[in-house]
Amino acid sequence: MKDAEKWTQFRSILQKQVDVARTFQTNYSHLDYEDEADNKALDDLKNTIDSFAEKVNKRITHLDEASQSLIQIVSILMIPTYHINLLYVIQRNHLRERLSANMVIGI
Repeated sequence: MKDAEKWTQFRSILQKQVDVARTFQTNYSHLDYEDEADNKALDDLKNTIDSFAEKVNKRITHLDEASQSLIQIVSILMIPTYHINLLYVIQRNHLRERLSANMVIGI
């Protein structure tokens, strides 16, 4: 569960970083540039930001999926242990009930 929260935090941090970069790019794209190289640089910056966001988002998604798979595996492995412990508790409680019933009867 903590991993899922971390991936959510990472996505939020990524989104904030991308928003800041896009704001920077937008603010400077409104300026009038006479040089074609400046306009190309801004286009390149936008492409770089988009590519960065997409790649990191895919990696976070991959890590999230891996975490979910691990959680499922651990859950499956824990089921037998849980059932064994549950059976033990049920048997112990049943034995206690029988012993207290026998004591009340005076056996």
